Amino acid sequence: MTASFPQVWLTAQFGSFTDLPRDLNHARWGGRSVFPADPADAEFYVPPLTQDIDIIGKPVARMTRLRVVQALSSGTDELRAELDRIPRDVTLCNARGVPAGSTAELALTLILASLRGIPELLHDQDREAWRPRVFPSLYERSVLIVGYGTVGSAPKDGALLVNVSRGAVVDTGALLKEAHGGRLRAALDVTDPEPLPAGHPLWGAPGVLITPHVGAFTPSLWPRLEELVRRQLTRFAAGEELDNVVAR
Repeated sequence: MTASFPQVWLTAQFGSFTDLPRDLNHARWGGRSVFPADPADAEFYVPPLTQDIDIIGKPVARMTRLRVVQALSSGTDELRAELDRIPRDVTLCNARGVPAGSTAELALTLILASLRGIPELLHDQDREAWRPRVFPSLYERSVLIVGYGTVGSAPKDGALLVNVSRGAVVDTGALLKEAHGGRLRAALDVTDPEPLPAGHPLWGAPGVLITPHVGAFTPSLWPRLEELVRRQLTRFAAGEELDNVVAR
């Protein structure tokens, strides 16, 4: 049976999600559970925050009335392949701006930790070795931000490469070559491939600091995502233009 009001599919990752527009029907889906309703009735889809394409795309082919997909990340790489299967007039929106502050914080943390030798000093602490050394400072250094956005090919020798965007923007093979040659160091919150498998040469590359794609994940992330989705649904119900529309 077709819903009397537009149906919205929300990821069950949200906790207590209140104050949603009354003139929309809301269905919660956990990603691996059975469908909470007929996907054919869904007009607005908020997929789970995951890199598992199979989970994201599982109901998409049956969402024949779909009008909007609201991603919960700034990047929409994980959705591209699935959205190629649905009409071009389906609007794709991202979460641009939501994780900007926390991701920028991590970028600065990675820069300072890498420059000031924190990984090496932690290794010394584990070995109970007191080894004072001189490490470079960020003070009076130049910083180049590529892909500034809301967060912020020929670098000179000794440069530190920091990536908090998407792993594929960096050529992993080239990075490994330069790291082993001592020309570049790197601090990576994202990698290619991702997740980085055990045994991958990046894990042991000299001068490379790795965190497991945690830039956005602070306690404030989900409340801010809830506010974004609430705002988008209110606009959708009122027939207004949505924020953060991504060109397809």
